[in-house]
Amino acid sequence: QPEVVAGVAPTTTDRDQLVERDLAKYHQAAGGKKPGMGRWAKLALLTITLGLFAVFWKGGDLGKMTGTIIGILLLHEFGHWLPMKLFGYKNVTMFFIPGFGAAVSGKKQHAPAWQDLGVLLGGPLPGLFGGIAVMIIGYFFQGIPDFWLNAAGLAVVITAFNLLPFLPLDGGKILDLLV
Repeated sequence: QPEVVAGVAPTTTDRDQLVERDLAKYHQAAGGKKPGMGRWAKLALLTITLGLFAVFWKGGDLGKMTGTIIGILLLHEFGHWLPMKLFGYKNVTMFFIPGFGAAVSGKKQHAPAWQDLGVLLGGPLPGLFGGIAVMIIGYFFQGIPDFWLNAAGLAVVITAFNLLPFLPLDGGKILDLLV
């Protein structure tokens, strides 16, 4: 219980610190293991991802492929970054991990579930809807270059993969939040 000084209710910071302390005790009691994937699972995820890239760019230009992947990752991570900034998350940063992808990090003590859901969905939805839109346009208008259709297909595949219900993918985080 927080101390009450001269009849004044405890501040939000005091409650936040108490909750963080209790969460740390819980994680310690649970064996100190952090949720997420192990080293071998991460390696398998990387291998599958690279395999999907290779399927879309058989014999293609490596520079275009790299640029496309970076563009898709940037769109995805910006989709997480923007809601974090709008919802008042602190220390919001985006960074790229060469050969692995990108990530956005930030913190907000006791964010409402709807805000967390908005942040989680903010990443996959632009790539999914954008990719599907380009593929639909390409279906009806034959003048769309193959490069754009391949990039749209890759965006949809990457997004669909990211929505699988396994941690640390966005789909796993969404399922974890909803459950």
